[in-house]
Amino acid sequence: MADSINLIQKLSSTKTFKKLILDQLDKDCKADGDILDMILNRYTDPSLEVCSKCKIKSKIASKILDQWAVSFRIDPNEFKEMLKIPFFKRGIKSMVLGIKKYGFQKPFLPSAPLLVIWNFTSMCNLNCKHCYQNAGKKSEDELNFNQQKKVIDKLAEWGVTFLAFSGGEPLIHPNFFKLAEYTTKKGIALAIITNGTLITKEVAKKLKDVGLAYAEVSLDSLDKDEHDNFRGLKGAWEKTVEGIKNLKDIKVSICIITFTHKNNYKQIPKFAEFAKEIGVGFWAMCEYKPAGRGKNLDLDMSPDQREEALQILSDVTLKELKNKKENKHYILIDTNAPQFGRKMKELTKEYGFVGHYGFLINSSLLLEIVGGCAAGRAYIALQQNGDFTPCIFMPDLVIGNILKEDLESFWTSNQVLKDIRLRDAFEGNCSKCEYKYICGGCRARAYNYLGDITKPDTGCIHNKNYAISAK
Repeated sequence: MADSINLIQKLSSTKTFKKLILDQLDKDCKADGDILDMILNRYTDPSLEVCSKCKIKSKIASKILDQWAVSFRIDPNEFKEMLKIPFFKRGIKSMVLGIKKYGFQKPFLPSAPLLVIWNFTSMCNLNCKHCYQNAGKKSEDELNFNQQKKVIDKLAEWGVTFLAFSGGEPLIHPNFFKLAEYTTKKGIALAIITNGTLITKEVAKKLKDVGLAYAEVSLDSLDKDEHDNFRGLKGAWEKTVEGIKNLKDIKVSICIITFTHKNNYKQIPKFAEFAKEIGVGFWAMCEYKPAGRGKNLDLDMSPDQREEALQILSDVTLKELKNKKENKHYILIDTNAPQFGRKMKELTKEYGFVGHYGFLINSSLLLEIVGGCAAGRAYIALQQNGDFTPCIFMPDLVIGNILKEDLESFWTSNQVLKDIRLRDAFEGNCSKCEYKYICGGCRARAYNYLGDITKPDTGCIHNKNYAISAK
């Protein structure tokens, strides 16, 4: 793996590549326009006619892109096909520009967040006990429609790959579909994080029509009454499951996400199997974080319980990987627990590399580049008034406002973002751990329990002494 890292670093820092490629990326060719677009377009279609100078640049870049693909255990031809998908191409552009601006580093820092989760309204039709937003009624500081469009304009200009509308419940907002359509017209991939109860067949069709790429739907129990009690609405379970089925009919990528805590983590295999049976492609474990309305719930797993949960999740992942290799029906497994990267790395010693993020990452090198906790690095959160927070689970840690910031300067210079990315300066085992580049600890847990994003992750088995002091 070290040889692969050195190879990519060497390729990215060669004088020829810097002079002919990286130093040119902010410029346009008079004949062929945006140079980075030209390089990626010609990589997927070498027959594309360009000027002689662009032809030289594209040939050099194509060889390096091939090397990157091989280093990440991706077939170059498959990589070229992936680049034909607009949002994937947009993400690769952000990665390449990140190398130009910040150099090759672990974990990777793109030129703009690959994902923005926008809690664009606090309105909600449910009253969930664990809501990190304390959602319910419309907040007085919610942006108006023109301001919301301005937010999307700025995100598009910044180069954001995915925009996920969340809340509250995004579908309850009267302007959601107008803003969703505006998002896809701006070239940003559209996602939604929803409780699913409002997704009728008609709503599902409208979501398809505006170009929805991904839907994340919350289902917190396989027991209907338990789910309804937790969500604060009788009949919520049935409406959510019906919503999932309606999304499935429009053939959108769906993830069922389950709020996982000390009382239900042993049911992980059953949750994954239910998601598989209902026919969605992903199931994800969403850990409890003490934020918002859920701040004082006695539901968090202890470090030992979390380790057990991660082992159960690993076993499910191995089972689904076996199904995939045998061409059987399988489901992709994910979680917001950064320690899962460590578990996957540990499994390589016995099984070879298993993969992470639903087997999408299939090399240790790529796992280190993606880097576990993505807060303030690969993704950032937006609130209903335009405020930035590093993560959705830190709703009160405001670090700027999108309507007031120069986004390039903000992304590079904001001190909180700089602190959250510097893993060598974290406290406790998080700065010493051999897995710090593929995990980094949950910064939201450090912040919510110990009041500082650079403190140890109190939920990790390697920081058990801090977990005791956090209670």
